[in-house]
Amino acid sequence: MAPHPAGTPIARALLLLFLLGGATPPEAAPERPKGPDLASGLVERVESELVLIEAYVTDARGRPIEDLTAEDFTLIVDGMARSIASFEFLRQPGPGAGLPPGAPGPQTGPALQAAGHPRRFMLFFDDGTSNPQGLTAARGAAEKLLATAFDPSDQVALAAYDTGLRILHDFTTDREALRKVIAGSLLGAKRISSLYAESRARQAELDGMLEEFAQKTLTSSMRAKASPTHNMQSNPTPSGGGGREGGLQSSTPGGAGGGAAAGPRPQEEEAMQVELDEMLQRMQFLAITYASNETPVLRGLLRALGILVDSLAGWPGHKTLVFMGDGIPENAALPCVEAITRQHPDMVFTARALTFSIALDLEAVRRSAAAAGVTIHTLGTAGLVAGTAAEMSAAYRQTNTMVALALGTGGLRGSSNDLLAELRDVENASRSYYVLGYSPTGEPDGRYHPVKVQCRRRGSRVRSREAFIRFTPSEVRERTIKAAHVLPDLYRDVAIDLSIALGPVTGSDRFVDLVVHVPTGALLFLPEGGRPTARLEVGLVAFDEHGKESLRVARAMRIARLSETDDAGAVQIYSRAHLPDREQLVTAVVRDEVAGVVGAARAALHGSEIQPDAIQGLSLYSPAESSRWIEMPIGGTRGGEGGETHEHLIGPALKSTFVLGEVPVLGFRRPEEAPGSTSDLLVVIRRVDSIVRSIGVAPAAAGSRPAVKVPLPVQGLPPGEYTVAVQTLVGGTPVDRARVPLRLREPTDMTPGR
Repeated sequence: MAPHPAGTPIARALLLLFLLGGATPPEAAPERPKGPDLASGLVERVESELVLIEAYVTDARGRPIEDLTAEDFTLIVDGMARSIASFEFLRQPGPGAGLPPGAPGPQTGPALQAAGHPRRFMLFFDDGTSNPQGLTAARGAAEKLLATAFDPSDQVALAAYDTGLRILHDFTTDREALRKVIAGSLLGAKRISSLYAESRARQAELDGMLEEFAQKTLTSSMRAKASPTHNMQSNPTPSGGGGREGGLQSSTPGGAGGGAAAGPRPQEEEAMQVELDEMLQRMQFLAITYASNETPVLRGLLRALGILVDSLAGWPGHKTLVFMGDGIPENAALPCVEAITRQHPDMVFTARALTFSIALDLEAVRRSAAAAGVTIHTLGTAGLVAGTAAEMSAAYRQTNTMVALALGTGGLRGSSNDLLAELRDVENASRSYYVLGYSPTGEPDGRYHPVKVQCRRRGSRVRSREAFIRFTPSEVRERTIKAAHVLPDLYRDVAIDLSIALGPVTGSDRFVDLVVHVPTGALLFLPEGGRPTARLEVGLVAFDEHGKESLRVARAMRIARLSETDDAGAVQIYSRAHLPDREQLVTAVVRDEVAGVVGAARAALHGSEIQPDAIQGLSLYSPAESSRWIEMPIGGTRGGEGGETHEHLIGPALKSTFVLGEVPVLGFRRPEEAPGSTSDLLVVIRRVDSIVRSIGVAPAAAGSRPAVKVPLPVQGLPPGEYTVAVQTLVGGTPVDRARVPLRLREPTDMTPGR
């Protein structure tokens, strides 16, 4: 392929990008291979599917039974006894385990790490629907658990649901970092559930109306009985098929043979009946309105749980999700409906309330978790409390759904007032268990296969997941990519990075370059067309602050090494887009189609009122790392089965995450002098609100290029999250003109599967 002439679209795009970023334009690359056929006979893949089912066996006192063999178990799949293809007992003593210092631990079974994969625990706080006081206690218990439990290899992550699903901390073995995040989350305004307070206020309002309704109904009945004509009049009765829906209906006295004794109803009784009718309709309206407001929040909570389950599903080791919250009512309307219908039965109203059931959503989460081998433990943070019969009934329904989630996945359910003890039981539950392997026949069918594990040992009790699903490859891919777009922090098998280089604002839109940095070392290259080739699927999605989608683009790609000596350390996949000039969250997902691994990253784009338009192309890059640049145009159709053919250029690597020891370079286009400002620029590096480094940028010499390159002095800075800002003086005060995130990581934090 000949060098790109300056007028071709790809050359113009790249030249402008590097002009804005202040980096050196890449040189043209040699022609890439175009052979679509996969070299046959060079790679042989042999796959043997094995469904692993964890079985927790305890005696009547809850103590684990650890001396069982495969002959002690019966495995039932789809209602029929099946042979156990593999059997393993995993045991790991707890921290200390009551042993004297230096004493070796018991050796009744292999350590859990023997399987090659540490345990993973996702601690999930339901701040969106629960009492904040209970979630404060849950956080305190979690902090203590992190200080006293878990093994050094255990990976723990923190998540919360408030106005939406948030990952408080990705999986890590750093207990102190997790404890700091928990302590910091106690001060978060989002964690104070408005729904909890509103639902209590709504319930109190309806309780007051119900009490008033009951008193007025009793008064009306007593007045009717005291009336001389009460035998010819009817008390309030449920409305039938006719009349107003949900209202009251009364027969009108009089008629043939009524005579003077059956005179008209007294005026005060008529007024009372109208008032009761209006009160009933008002209560029914409020009950339906409140359920309409609450049900979407509950469905959002279940969607959050489903996304976390999908995120954990691919982990080959033990995986636990610990749900902490008040519980999930199966129907938000039911408590109010039952209270109202006790006063005035109404089948139409009851049937309408059934439409707010989230039973199917709950069942979907339970089945997904059971199928993926994710154990869900549920802890009721409301504890054991006393109350009215209606309150106890509502609490039972909330905890009953949590029990169903736990039972269906082999988890524990707790509702005591000692949350720390409950959490310790959860952590200990996965220290001793059996793994039964089942080898299914036929192709994956995407169906739900019920499973039951029985133990022949007398007095034994078994907890295990109730089913598995053999997802088809397309289903696995779809679920994984969807979860990665929602929770990019949990997908690091491909350690990608995402940078946003800003262009000018045109009207209500901003011109941006979205650059995805993909390390070639994380990709699987196989022979294709005579050269090592990787197959990728790349997607970009952007949402504004209201959750409205403003960009979606996806492509299938084939990336070939350009030569035997090709040493490009990364692939830079970039798209030029016009996005609304306001707050945006952009997410990139890259899936290696051959290896089946996924990487995801997210970056924030601020509006021009926050990040002024005077400085363009602000970006970080590594001059020591060369990259292969590939354009992914916006628009058109998604890449086909074989992927698209792409032209390559070689240039520096734009990214925001750097390993300690690397020297990031900040590139941008020098702004025109703004009114009231000097031409001197200052680059500062902040950690939180503190400036840790500052670098002056001298004024441009006459006739010099507007591109600026500033090596950042990051030596000596600890790993963490930073912000790099370019400032100018306005009225003698430094003002940020643009900023970009900078992340410094230990080398081990940059490896796949972190």
